[in-house]
Amino acid sequence: MADAKEDRRLSKRQLADLADAVTGAGLRVSDLSLHDVIGKYDCLVHEFRHEDSRAHFRFDWSIGYGSDGPALHWWPAFSDSRHWDIKSSWLDNRTVFAAWCRLVRLEIDTPDVWQIAAHERAWLTSGPESFQANAPFSPLEQETIGRHLAALEQFARQSYHLQQEQDLFLRAQMLYLTEAASRVGRFDWKNLAASTIMNVVLTLGLDPKKAGEFFGFATQLLGPLVTGLRHLLPS
Repeated sequence: MADAKEDRRLSKRQLADLADAVTGAGLRVSDLSLHDVIGKYDCLVHEFRHEDSRAHFRFDWSIGYGSDGPALHWWPAFSDSRHWDIKSSWLDNRTVFAAWCRLVRLEIDTPDVWQIAAHERAWLTSGPESFQANAPFSPLEQETIGRHLAALEQFARQSYHLQQEQDLFLRAQMLYLTEAASRVGRFDWKNLAASTIMNVVLTLGLDPKKAGEFFGFATQLLGPLVTGLRHLLPS
């Protein structure tokens, strides 16, 4: 790292204060990484990064004629701007950082609708040749399918406030698909899963928006498995 004009990194007390802002936004401190970087005016400053979402927040330092002070830069942005310089109190700086943490949480929670759409197309339009001649699922794939179906079941239970009979029906259908993965080939299971999930949507009486959410989440979780994209499986 090149020599810096001044060391303007945050103090341990300030970093501890920011850790509280991170957890207050529903993130874990370990979700962010802390880096020493050279800022715009060649000062040594701190930058926080969330690698998976490409989000970053830099506590930079501005040097001018009688106007030295903090200069915050971040993405995702609150509007159409990627940064906002601010020269005020630490409380104000912390407030902006806390708001950025909430944006990162929102970025993490927002589904990748284009990836989901691609999985839906791959699932619904694929033929037997895409499924390794209806080859059986490996034990690892069966385990992954069971885990993903459990996640889909939990998503529906938390999102749609099911009645008791609806909850029992959902659980039975997910168990049925989990067990079927151990006895039928991947092409047959794909068709079985598509029809079962459609039956769940109809039986739960989901409106078009909720049905789209449920089916989209299902294809995001299960689509890569049934189309044989093994590189998407956990190692």
